[in-house]
Amino acid sequence: IAFKSDSTFSFISSSNNEKDKILGNFSGSINNAIYISSGNFIWTNSHNEIGNYSSNYQENSWIRKIGGKITSLRFSENILFVTSLDNFVYLFDINDGELLLKKRLDGRIVKSSFVFDRKIIVSAYNSSLVYIFDLKIVSNINLITLSDADFADGFGFSDNKLIISTPGKIYAYSPSCK
Repeated sequence: IAFKSDSTFSFISSSNNEKDKILGNFSGSINNAIYISSGNFIWTNSHNEIGNYSSNYQENSWIRKIGGKITSLRFSENILFVTSLDNFVYLFDINDGELLLKKRLDGRIVKSSFVFDRKIIVSAYNSSLVYIFDLKIVSNINLITLSDADFADGFGFSDNKLIISTPGKIYAYSPSCK
């Protein structure tokens, strides 16, 4: 398990609750970290950078710069989905950091994205547009337009339906999200 503080990570062993390793030398303060596989984790910092750190080799296998503050990280299999305040979503290959897709949304992305069955649902702040990305084919597969006065407040799945809540309504869509 990785914990963050200024420019270091501490690994805590789940078996004895003692610190196993403290890793340093990260540029800028660490904002977020997610564990992805044995000894590897994805981190973000205050310089809008994202990277894949391997504790086995004690080095970053890749680092990429994003155009704005990173607002959420999601991953499925070998695909990393990143949202940012630069109005873009990014899909990266987790292993080598290759940029697979970069797509501009219609506004700032301040809320977390939602993952279900290798699909990611995301919407920009106060936007009536909801984007659905398929991680299997690395593509934006659908765009749902809500009523002009509505904007997505939250996402979920129930009874095999995509549920989109707004301040005034709840929308339900088929599993294909159409």
